[in-house]
Amino acid sequence: MQPIENAQQRAFAESVQRQQIQKPIPEPYVEPAPVATQSPGGVANHDQIDASRPYDVVVLDNGTEIRPAHLSGWERTWSIESPWPLAFDPTTHMKFHIRTPNGDGSFTVKEVVKAIAESEKEAMEYLQHEVRNQKPYVLDASKAHMPVDWQEVATLDKPQVTHADDGTEVPVETPEVKIISTELTAHSFEEAEIKYLDEVIGLGSDDVDGKVREYYYRDMKPVNVDGNMIGVMIELGKKTTLHDAAKFLRLHLENEEITPRLYNLLNNDLTARVNQALAVNLGYGNRLTIADFVMDIDELGDALHEDAMGLLYSLLNTERASDILNAVTNILKGEEYWEYLAKLGRNLNKEHKGEVMQILARYELNSVTHVPWALELYAGAEAQSLKASDNPAVHKGLAALLTRTGSKGTKFAHHYIVDVNDLSLIHIWVLGGGRGGGGGGGGGGG
Repeated sequence: MQPIENAQQRAFAESVQRQQIQKPIPEPYVEPAPVATQSPGGVANHDQIDASRPYDVVVLDNGTEIRPAHLSGWERTWSIESPWPLAFDPTTHMKFHIRTPNGDGSFTVKEVVKAIAESEKEAMEYLQHEVRNQKPYVLDASKAHMPVDWQEVATLDKPQVTHADDGTEVPVETPEVKIISTELTAHSFEEAEIKYLDEVIGLGSDDVDGKVREYYYRDMKPVNVDGNMIGVMIELGKKTTLHDAAKFLRLHLENEEITPRLYNLLNNDLTARVNQALAVNLGYGNRLTIADFVMDIDELGDALHEDAMGLLYSLLNTERASDILNAVTNILKGEEYWEYLAKLGRNLNKEHKGEVMQILARYELNSVTHVPWALELYAGAEAQSLKASDNPAVHKGLAALLTRTGSKGTKFAHHYIVDVNDLSLIHIWVLGGGRGGGGGGGGGGG
């Protein structure tokens, strides 16, 4: 494989390297030579040169290669400094993988999200087309050109104003309702969307679509656990560490103070939550998972300490504990509990209290933000970070969303952005501050 061969690729390589490590690429360059194209993940074939695909592979004289991330076939090298992959807008940026030899036969693969320079737009258009076509659904072409205004998402909690002739702000007397005040109750995202539409119609809006609107809903997960276990759920929710939570469940099972059905339910849910917290919220990329929360949580701590990740376990065991436990122990109580059950069945009332209180009305609190434009945020299937430097408008809007919902008191489990194509569902995870400098992260959905 030959090093880079022309001024176009040389300028491109320099800009990518500057974004990665803030220092120039190795010198000297080798004299110009033909650059080959490649199939995704394949090896360059120097007998098939395609000048229309100049960015498929760029090779430096030290053996470093630069390829589009969606074509490289390389797995990104995880590091504590860059725990999450990067999301990007393919209309303005492109993601590249940089593979550098380590000298022992292995390679380090880093990624860079690079702004597409004016001089690169025409030659890089084929990559933009490929990335944008990866969305697994048909786009609504009639809505593809709706104006994008993430500032409106950022200011949803601010009073709406108009401007007088002298430029002063005047409060709107009958403002368009942007945040639905009713906290909805549903058993799925799809049901929540129908109830949201009902609320919007009830507001008398003459424009159901075309507005930025936000609503919050409880995703109900009722379950019969073969006994009155409300007290157990309340006590488990008070634990401050995952270690204490596991000990609590183990002892309650040994003392027959928790039904096997609830124990298995909580153990399975907590196992999934811990694995998600490692991979998503804490960005641990070495694929360490647990199979059984109660049995494995302490061994997980030992394994992370052996991997020089003791701080990561401390964050998981303490700082993330309340989020993880709240996600599985949120239940309706008091009159709210009975009102909810009355809607589920005609006999689920206080007259049958002994039998009915075997039901736990579990729930997660989610937020959904509708935007009347097409999202061009390419995030892929796993959690990814969005840097303010790459897309400041989107970052500001999402950061404001997290701040707005974070002040509601109850912890939100999920945040969703729904765009004008309806099926373009982006899941925004709340990531811990200070790690990786990324801010909000997202994963593809829908």
